[in-house]
Amino acid sequence: MNTKAHENFQEIVKNVSTFWMYWICSKNKYWSLKNFAKNKAENFSGNVGNSAQDLKKSEATELISYARSFIAVLPYKVAGTSLSTGADCSGFTQEVFKKFGISIPRDSRSQYASAQKISAEELQPGDLVFYGSSPSTIYHVGIYSGNGTIIHCTRTGDFVREHDVFYKKPYGYGRYTK
Repeated sequence: MNTKAHENFQEIVKNVSTFWMYWICSKNKYWSLKNFAKNKAENFSGNVGNSAQDLKKSEATELISYARSFIAVLPYKVAGTSLSTGADCSGFTQEVFKKFGISIPRDSRSQYASAQKISAEELQPGDLVFYGSSPSTIYHVGIYSGNGTIIHCTRTGDFVREHDVFYKKPYGYGRYTK
């Protein structure tokens, strides 16, 4: 099989895998295909953030699309930072942001501490959502993908997923810019 045909085959397998993962999850009431279509990042307008250096809509759309490409494909790996062999939640966010020229700290607490704090009302696709009960207990982070959802690396034995932002109670929200 030539290289282009192999790449096309891999893309088809990834898309079919993603479809079945969402179908299975919808049967478990975690997600529905209707919401999957509704929640595409292309549905928002304007800039992510509020300064000239913030991500433009097209860059945020690309970031969300890139993060989505790992759904049901990239496994969770404790202390992992690889987008090919596995990552934990903060390793995933760090590596996705790195792809777009944005340097963020390695762990979720440090990512929260270094982020520009924003309110829930200011949340835009590409922002980070943090979970915990205080800054010192932040234990999880995900990338806000729009329409009330996050993309995140969940837990051991699982893969990158897209869930409702309130699957657990968020502690805070943060923004990084180039």
